[in-house]
Amino acid sequence: MADAEGGGTFTISVVVIEDVSLSLMVMMVTVMLCYYIRINLRNVIPLRQQYLAMEFIFTFQLCFLLHEFWVLFEVGKIDKPIILPFLYATIVVHVLTSTCAECSPSTTFHHMMTGRSSLTKATEKLFFQFIAAALAWLAATKLHKLGLTRVHGAVEPECTPHLHSSVAEGVAVEMGCAFVFHCVLHLLTHTWYRVHVIGLTHVALMQAAGHLTGAMFNPAVALSLNFFCKGTNISDNMFVYWLGPIAGMILAVALFDHIFPTLKRLTGGETGTLKID
Repeated sequence: MADAEGGGTFTISVVVIEDVSLSLMVMMVTVMLCYYIRINLRNVIPLRQQYLAMEFIFTFQLCFLLHEFWVLFEVGKIDKPIILPFLYATIVVHVLTSTCAECSPSTTFHHMMTGRSSLTKATEKLFFQFIAAALAWLAATKLHKLGLTRVHGAVEPECTPHLHSSVAEGVAVEMGCAFVFHCVLHLLTHTWYRVHVIGLTHVALMQAAGHLTGAMFNPAVALSLNFFCKGTNISDNMFVYWLGPIAGMILAVALFDHIFPTLKRLTGGETGTLKID
């Protein structure tokens, strides 16, 4: 056991290391399985429909990985010096392995708004994202009942809601998180360090707003982690976790695709429309 004092106590025990290690193994198996399914589906699914399979596979992967993260954080009570790097690694691995999928209704809406996706394709993607999110919740629930680790065995049958604020405050928090995230996506277009900054952005938003709403800013992830919890209010969840992130995305699109170009024209700069990746 190691302790470090100064503004609090940080403790690493053998039990914590065991829990994190086993959860890491579960997550690695999930990523490898999703990658294996992706490779093999290319041979059996027509090319024009593969984008839907990718949305399903990698939205499932993202939601399942975050289920494992939240179990360690909420049930395992893992200290932030351990759990935040764990979140960073989770997001980096997901982004690196899911480059062909959006995995977020907010991003899908954004691509539709900017003409990068048709209404039909966007609707199909949304359907598969939400189905994958629901199945990830079901799979995580079944896994936890097996009690593979100490924290899995301690998980309650009914999960705990992540909304710990008023609905209005929750909407504002999720909107702000989504706005920051989509601004980061724009500023990091085609940069080699993009994936690492995305991971660090998730960590920063989790640190700042995780205690209020969970800092999800992804309607599919919120559906999987929050909507099936006992005692949750569906309408409150829809306002906070669906309306909030979409509103934040719209603000980011308006800023970079409309407000900034207008200011450039008014000040004699170059015209044109900035695009968010």
